[in-house]
Amino acid sequence: MDIESKCTLASPRRRWLRGFVIATLGLGVMSGLGWYYAHHLSWQYTAWRYNLQQIKKIPNSLMSDVDIPEDWIEHSHDYVQFCLPTDISYIREKYPFVWFGNDNDQILVILKPESNTKPLLLWASWMHPTQKKFLTLTQLRLEGLDVAASDFRWSMSRREARWHTFIIRLRTTLQPDILLESTEYLYKGNWEGILCIQGRQRYSMDLHCVYCPKGVHIAFSPNVSESKPEGTELKLDLNIIRRIMQNIEIDCGCLPDEN
Repeated sequence: MDIESKCTLASPRRRWLRGFVIATLGLGVMSGLGWYYAHHLSWQYTAWRYNLQQIKKIPNSLMSDVDIPEDWIEHSHDYVQFCLPTDISYIREKYPFVWFGNDNDQILVILKPESNTKPLLLWASWMHPTQKKFLTLTQLRLEGLDVAASDFRWSMSRREARWHTFIIRLRTTLQPDILLESTEYLYKGNWEGILCIQGRQRYSMDLHCVYCPKGVHIAFSPNVSESKPEGTELKLDLNIIRRIMQNIEIDCGCLPDEN
């Protein structure tokens, strides 16, 4: 067999080998890109699936100190003690709820069921791009309020894209109210909390003991009746809400001995 015949027979084999090598390299490149951008694509799907594109950053700040009037009346509900203005009185109680109010406003105090948040905090600490340590649920919630859907970039690292998806989804679970306008946070002794300022002058606060899962949720809303239809604004002003929050005590018996 002459050289020309051998070359003719080898050409299809070389073409097949060249095609195989090119296909293998192409598949490798596509697999690498798919692996690197898996969390980026996951965010795109998650944002579309749960309509998260409207999630924006929420301004939050440390609550300013306010004076507590001496004539306020002390109340208690299980392990929570707090003071209220003299014109706000006890209405009724059905554990774990208790209602207070006057002709204008209503206050609902709800003892939060105990739940173990430690696994969530450990997972969030490991997942954070810088492995930031989250010791309390309040810290994690504040982190979520400082993230917007529009922060997503294709130039993010895998860890950044994964964290972005996680914290946005977690935020919609912990604070789903799209009317949230701003928040204020407070650390005091054995508890910490977030005051949520919502549309139409609605307020709510979540407080947690930093040493155990116990906590309390307090919601403020106008008293609505036939003469005061839905849409009536809350009469309590923001400074009164701050005073209520700053004089709360969570007596769960787990405050460490300072001695």
